[in-house]
Amino acid sequence: MNHSLSISTPPTSFFCQLDYEDPSQRNGFELDIRVFDGKFYATTKIRIEIEDINDSAPIITGPKQTSILENVERKELVAEFVATDLDENDFIE
Repeated sequence: MNHSLSISTPPTSFFCQLDYEDPSQRNGFELDIRVFDGKFYATTKIRIEIEDINDSAPIITGPKQTSILENVERKELVAEFVATDLDENDFIE
């Protein structure tokens, strides 16, 4: 007789919220699976890899305020900002 086993997402036995951006989870998890038929046990290991999703907003860093002269030339740099995103392979525009 065959039976199937399903794992909920995320499994309730995980000790933390799954997050690809967490360096300790980036390499995934290895789970030990054990089943019992009333007489015998069988065990196996499965590897669960976490895939990145776009779940982090970009972060903008730069000055909160700046002053410029009223005669500033067009296209002259008046402030510089940096945008980063924790999600891998995100394109910031």
